[in-house]
Formats: sequence, C-alpha cells, structure tokens
Amino acid sequence: MMRSIKNIALFITLAGLLSCGRGKPKQTDIIGKWWSYKTAQNEYSEYDIDKNTIGIFMYPAGNGGRSSYELIKDTLIFRGLSFKVEMLSEDQFTLTFFDKIDTLTRLPDSVITFHSVPHMNDSTYKIFYDSFQQRAFQAGNR
Repeated sequence: MMRSIKNIALFITLAGLLSCGRGKPKQTDIIGKWWSYKTAQNEYSEYDIDKNTIGIFMYPAGNGGRSSYELIKDTLIFRGLSFKVEMLSEDQFTLTFFDKIDTLTRLPDSVITFHSVPHMNDSTYKIFYDSFQQRAFQAGNR
C-alpha cells in the first residue's frame, strides 16, 4: 500500500513538472548572421540582425540596406510587413508571409558579412565579396 502511494505521488509530481514546460513558448532569438536561398529566383541573401535592425545583402541585387524591426512573440514586423517566425533550432528559423516560406540558417560569427565591413575599407570589402560569392554559389548547388 505504501509503495503504491509513493508511486502515485511520484507520477503526479512528474506529470506536473512535465506539463509546466509545455505551456512556455520557445524563445524567439533571431539576433545573428543568417543566410537563405530562394531556388525559384536563384537568389542568395545574407542577413545581419542585431537587437534593433536587420541588414540585408542579396545576390544579385546587392545591398538591401538596414531597417528597424519589431519582434512581438512569433511575429516579425519589418518594412511594414508581418512575418510569422518559427524557430526550428537555435541555428535555423522560418519566416512565413502568406503562403511563402523562407528558411534562414545561421552563419558562423566569424563570417564577414556586408554590414560588418568597416566603411571605406576596400580590401575588407573585397574579402567579403569574394567569400559572399562563394557562399552564394555553394547555396545554389545544394
């Protein structure tokens, strides 16, 4: 009898602990350097996201500039549009706008991206652009 009471108490405790974790949403953390590739448009993009702005550099369009954004729960408001954000892992998330889904994958922090190039530094820009073209080519051949 005593053993079954202990088992029931243990079961109730474990069930309570497990249910507490289910109600919490995954934290949405998009800060970092990311890339995406849209096969239909043959478009490779890199994103520099800090706590206030998103900078985009695309192939073949080039500098998409930096713009402020707001992240409210799982919704990213950027350039007047609302995107649903779904974190797949700490290294990948999706942005959904109506029926279009874009998957962003984390780049290593060591990668030089367009918005991390010091202004007026042509040699650093050349290193960035050569590496950018190589990443774009590799993304298109996956």
